Amino acid sequence: MQIHLNGNDITNREQLHDALSEALELPEWYGRSLDALYDCLTDLSVPTTIHVENWPEEDYMQRALAVLRDAAEENELLQVRLED
Repeated sequence: MQIHLNGNDITNREQLHDALSEALELPEWYGRSLDALYDCLTDLSVPTTIHVENWPEEDYMQRALAVLRDAAEENELLQVRLED
């Protein structure tokens, strides 16, 4: 599975959680928080690459990027690629 997250289109937490929930078909219990995101990402059972580009410097978005990277370290089926 290939997911593309463009910071030009995703500039706040609501947009981020909307985009990830839709693209990854996250379960109903997904709490739209960074902790819940981590849990869902580490539970992925299919190879998934998340391409991240033009990522905002805003604090929440940077913390979200750290969660994506941390989850990729935990789940060998997940890759996160930061692109300029």
